[in-house]
Amino acid sequence: MKNFKLLSKSTFAIALLASGCAYAAPAAAPTNSWGTMPLGPNVPPLKWTPAEIKHPLQSHFKSFPATGERLVFTDNGKPLATIVISLHASDSSQEAAAVLQKTFQEISGVKLPLITDNKLTSKANPQDIVISLGDTNLSQKANIKSSDLLAGGYRIKTEGKVLFIVGNDVGSGTPANGTRNGVYALLEKHFGCRWLWPGELGAVLPHESTLVLEPVNEQDEPALPVRGMRNFYPQTKDRLNKLHVLGLQRLNRNSADFLEKAKDSNDWLDSVQLGKSAHYSYGHGYNDYWNKYGETHPEYFALQPDGTRDQGKIGGPRADRARLDVTNDGLIETVAANAIARFKENPDLASVSISPNDGGPQGFDMSEASRRLDPPNAPKITANFGKGHSHDEYVSLSDRYVTFYARVARIVGKQ
Repeated sequence: MKNFKLLSKSTFAIALLASGCAYAAPAAAPTNSWGTMPLGPNVPPLKWTPAEIKHPLQSHFKSFPATGERLVFTDNGKPLATIVISLHASDSSQEAAAVLQKTFQEISGVKLPLITDNKLTSKANPQDIVISLGDTNLSQKANIKSSDLLAGGYRIKTEGKVLFIVGNDVGSGTPANGTRNGVYALLEKHFGCRWLWPGELGAVLPHESTLVLEPVNEQDEPALPVRGMRNFYPQTKDRLNKLHVLGLQRLNRNSADFLEKAKDSNDWLDSVQLGKSAHYSYGHGYNDYWNKYGETHPEYFALQPDGTRDQGKIGGPRADRARLDVTNDGLIETVAANAIARFKENPDLASVSISPNDGGPQGFDMSEASRRLDPPNAPKITANFGKGHSHDEYVSLSDRYVTFYARVARIVGKQ
C-alpha cells in the first residue's frame, strides 16, 4: 500500500505523522471562552538526543570502464563538434544545450553549432563529433536511456564520435532537470568548471583553446529528492521590497549592485544542481477555508479576544490567512476528508499539506479547548493572539498542533 504523507512546516510533526502519535481528548467539554492562561498539564521538558540515523546519505555516483577514442570538441579556436537536441526537446535539454554552448564558448572562445536532430543527416562527415543532449533519435538508436534512473539522474557516455548526456527530466509533479544536471556534472568533473556564487565573479572557468574529453561512461542520481533553497534575491527591480531596502542600508550596499547579482541567482542555483526530484507540498494548507466555510462553519476558526471567530471579510484581501481552531472535531474531519479526496483524485500525489496559514491579521485560537493542550511549563514564545494582544508572550503551541496533525493522520491513515 502506498505510504501517503501529510506534511506540515514542523519537522517534529512530520516525524510523528510517520510513526504514529497518541493523543488525549479533553476529559470534559470546555467552555467557549477566550483567555491567556495555558491549561494543559505540566510535562517533563524535552531532552535533546541525537537522532537515530536510519537512512544515511549515500552517493549514487557510478563509473564504468570506458573505451574508444578521445573526443576533440574544439582545436585551437576551431569548432569540431555539433550540439544536438530533439526537435521536441524537454525544457531541461534546451537549458542544458544553452549552458553547454555558452560555457564552452567562455572557455575556448568557440561557439559550437546547435541543431535539432531532424537536421542531422546521414550525409554528415564521419569525422564530425556530436554531443547528443537528452532523448534524441541518436540516443534512441544507441539504446542509451534515462527511464531507469531516479528523477534528476543522468548518464554521460561516449560511443564512437558521439558524447551522450541523457537525464530523467520528469519528477513527481515537477521538472527534475536530469539532462541539465548531466551537463553541469560534465563541466565540473571533466573540464574543471566551478560556480561559487551568483554572477561572473563567482564563475571559475579554465581557458583552453582546445577542448578534449577522454572516453567516459558514468551516471549519477540525486541522493536527496528535495534539494531546495528559497531564493530571496528579487528577479526584477520591481520586486525590491522594504526588507531588501532595509537590509541593504544596514550593509551599506547599493541596490544596483544587489540587483546585478540577483539577476544571475536562479542560474547559480541551477549550476549547483539544486531542485526537486519529487514534489512535496508543505505550504499553507487552508488558503480557501475562510471563503469556503466561514459562513457555514464559523466554529472551525480561531476564537478572538472579542468572543467572535471572525477572520475578516469573506473574499477579502487576507482571507487566505485565516487562523483555525485545531481542536474542533468538525474541522479535523473536514481536513482529513479533503486530504483523502485529493489522494483519490490523484493517486500519484506525493503529499498533502496540512500546514497552518501564517502571518494573518487575526490571532491564534485561545479557546479553553486549545489552551487545555498548552503545557504551562512549555517554552515561551511571542505571537499574535488577537486584537490588543498582537505581541503577547505565551507558551509554545507545539502540543496543540502535533495533536491536530495526529488526529488528521489517524483518519487519513485508515484509507
